[in-house]
Amino acid sequence: MKKAWAWILIAGTGCGNDAPPPGGGSAAAAPTPVASSPAPPGPAAANDVAPAQAAPGGSDELHPLRLSVLQSRITPGTVFYLHDPRMDPEGRLGERPHPLRDVYRPAGRYLMRFSKKGYRPVDLTVGLSARGIEPALETLTLAFDPTEELAGPYAEAEAALGAQDAKKARAALEKVRELDPGFRETEQLFARLVALEERQERERKAVEEALAKLRQGDLGPASAVPSLAAQVDQVRAARERFEQAIPRFDIVAAEAELGSLRERLTPEDPANRERAGRIDDLKAIRAVLDQYEAICLDPQAARERLADLWDKDRADRMGRVAEDLARFSRHARFVALRHEPGAYARKGDEAEVRARLTARYTLAAGEAPADGRVIVRLRKSDAWRISDYREAPFRA
Repeated sequence: MKKAWAWILIAGTGCGNDAPPPGGGSAAAAPTPVASSPAPPGPAAANDVAPAQAAPGGSDELHPLRLSVLQSRITPGTVFYLHDPRMDPEGRLGERPHPLRDVYRPAGRYLMRFSKKGYRPVDLTVGLSARGIEPALETLTLAFDPTEELAGPYAEAEAALGAQDAKKARAALEKVRELDPGFRETEQLFARLVALEERQERERKAVEEALAKLRQGDLGPASAVPSLAAQVDQVRAARERFEQAIPRFDIVAAEAELGSLRERLTPEDPANRERAGRIDDLKAIRAVLDQYEAICLDPQAARERLADLWDKDRADRMGRVAEDLARFSRHARFVALRHEPGAYARKGDEAEVRARLTARYTLAAGEAPADGRVIVRLRKSDAWRISDYREAPFRA
């Protein structure tokens, strides 16, 4: 009975997976560099590794497989798998990761897999014998080959940064950092991205401030922003066309340009009120000229009618004009008299309109045309009124 119990104890000791054998392990073999395997992720095929062979003579002697050495040699995020041929004679890797701790196994060849997100797994085979582990675990070098899932977004981030596309670069780098923040120069690229975003944010704020000034009619800040150059040119062109329309007495063109400035280009520009006032002045002067034209065409009761249009301080000049119209009406009859403003100038509350005069009238000797230039001076007090009027020779 005692002899039978002894055999049971010996057999139990030889079957333990992690318990050390009665004797110590052997020395490790010379260093050997290890390359990555092109095998795709997932369990290894049945033919990837042959089942471990028992030691010569059928010995079940266990030897130390010092996996703890790998703890300082693999990077964070790496998952380790170990194939045990005794548990899996078909050569498949287990589904659960294996801890990096020392274990004891019979002599044979063992497949190890190192898995990491974003990389193809690295499969390595080591031999375990009484002499130790070949190649020695201290010499292993893991060369992970990145998958397209990792390398693709990295290349996309580089291209986006080159194109100054911060939004696209950030989306790509976030994918890279999720898989492996230490991949290549990911952190350097991220630093470039942050610098780009900060610069673009400063530029965005500068554009917003310049655009706000532009809406108020201040072209200075906007002129320094390249992206606003087209809008600045549009404002300048509209202002120039407005300024050209005023001396031409072109009310329609002036109103169109003011509408463009008010509604689209510089809606908050206080100078638009002054521009509107200048148009109102043109309309008021145009109304005075139209009434004066009606008096010239029909000079009946000219003095009374002119009194409503003439500056009270120049009543004497108004009287002479009324007499001239009465004298003319005794000898001729106006057929047409049109004031077509061709030039307008203003200084303070005084303005001068140079108009084209085209008249046809009938004299005793027959019909005679008149073609000349009319100069009308006006003064503004409570309203615009004529302060002087004279005809000048017309020069085309």
